[in-house]
Amino acid sequence: MKSVEHIIVCYGDQLGYHHGAKYQILSAYERWYNRSNSKICVVTDSPKLFKGYPCRVLTLSKEKKSAWSLNGLQHFGIKLQGLKWAMETTDSDASLLLDTDMYWKSDPAPLVEKINEKTIIMYRNEGTIIGSRNQSHNRFEEGLQAKNFRLGSNQQYSLESKSEMWASNILGVLSDQVDLISGAFELFSSLEHHVAAHTVEQFSVSEISRISGIQKLEGKNYLSDWSSTGRKNYVTPILREFFARYGETDFDTHLANWNHIKIRRPFVTLLKQKIRKKLS
Repeated sequence: MKSVEHIIVCYGDQLGYHHGAKYQILSAYERWYNRSNSKICVVTDSPKLFKGYPCRVLTLSKEKKSAWSLNGLQHFGIKLQGLKWAMETTDSDASLLLDTDMYWKSDPAPLVEKINEKTIIMYRNEGTIIGSRNQSHNRFEEGLQAKNFRLGSNQQYSLESKSEMWASNILGVLSDQVDLISGAFELFSSLEHHVAAHTVEQFSVSEISRISGIQKLEGKNYLSDWSSTGRKNYVTPILREFFARYGETDFDTHLANWNHIKIRRPFVTLLKQKIRKKLS
């Protein structure tokens, strides 16, 4: 059985992202994260928020955030470079990154065992780029069609008929596949200036893995999330109230009480949100 480090990258002034990271740890800890072959790493600009939590913390400096976001052009570069930093400093066989609005509903161990030199885990396949009906995908075709980009010292990249978009809400790789993530960040740095979409980071991972002959497997069936606007609007204040009540750093108390947090929206709340959206 492979050893695995569960990685979370969270930063910025909105506490909701940090609280989401904590909920992810709490909801998985007693079932899966406290196994002898599992570790946790949080890459964050707010290390004090994770004091007392059973994780190692890599502290993001302003300089790192600026460089990794291409001087503020697109913050998702921080996610890629944060993952790379964790991979470079871990002794675990595999590194498994989740976004802060994701949480496990099934044991991640079977997914970890599928990771190898020729297989990585991403959230889901969202389809090919060229000829897509997806408006966000169209931005890639518009921005990259008939263009070539230097990749490394002796490679060229261009959009192809096989180019696909894979969501990176989850990203599982072998920890020694640092070059794969480095290549994704290099491609991200080149393409970001040409594409009017916020998904260049995950597209870059998808493309670098394709070019490298590495297949991608979907991990979506193992996860639940609150990534939609409506879910975020419901969950964020609930988490804020939880950590206001129990403090930010009392892990044992958090662990004893986290299951009182109700992530799923009641039907009445869902209906009110839908009505409000139609009227706005």
